[in-house]
Amino acid sequence: MTHMTKPAIQKELTISKPVKIGQTHSGQLTFLCQMMHWLRENDLPYGGSDSSLYIFAETFHVIGCVEMRWNDDFLWIQAIYVDPGIRRRGIGERLLHAATTAFQGPISIGLGTRPSNAAMKALANKMGFTHEIHEHWRK
Repeated sequence: MTHMTKPAIQKELTISKPVKIGQTHSGQLTFLCQMMHWLRENDLPYGGSDSSLYIFAETFHVIGCVEMRWNDDFLWIQAIYVDPGIRRRGIGERLLHAATTAFQGPISIGLGTRPSNAAMKALANKMGFTHEIHEHWRK
């Protein structure tokens, strides 16, 4: 049995600064629509409110996004989504890192995931989050 590795991403991956929905370009909006569709298909909540901020991973086009909400001292990671064709290449980790380091000062960070989402649970553990109650994690 041969072990196949996933090909490297051909163009440098860029991670955006946090933006509100009105600051996004058309490629980012298209990707958000794909993300919302995937979340709904998989029975996952989508927050998408005026207070949501988004960070995008892009190469030639948008390949990943994290949605979050921020108030004075608490950051909630609502959703992390990476194009299914290029998962398991560190993009989710880069997005989560960008989200957790985007704000100044001492903050508390939370995220939620489904019990069946082993990949997200492993990423949360790797990034220093601890399991709290139900499927909520905190850092």
